[in-house]
Amino acid sequence: MNKKFHIKLTKDFFMRDGIRWLLKIPGGAFFVNLYLEMLTVAVNSNGHLTSSADSRIMIMFEDELAVDFGVSLETMVLAVKLFREHGLLEVKGKGDYFLKDAVDLRHEDEDN
Repeated sequence: MNKKFHIKLTKDFFMRDGIRWLLKIPGGAFFVNLYLEMLTVAVNSNGHLTSSADSRIMIMFEDELAVDFGVSLETMVLAVKLFREHGLLEVKGKGDYFLKDAVDLRHEDEDN
């Protein structure tokens, strides 16, 4: 049986430096929502967002993420840049992004 996990936010989640900074910029609430959505995907893969495309034909991982999360390429490129700058996302390799919060805030579903 595959274990399923969910994100359990700590009560200080929105007070953390990277999240507070995002909330202060124009459109920042959108980026926090996008980050939360990315966490819900990464939580079931040990914090990783990985490409399903063949790396030989993949132009940019952000292209794939933009489609997966329903945003424009420009928005995803900016989101990745902002998340990296504020320690929310780490690039592990081509087509492999790591979100530490997806591991730190992960809780196993009670149904399993």
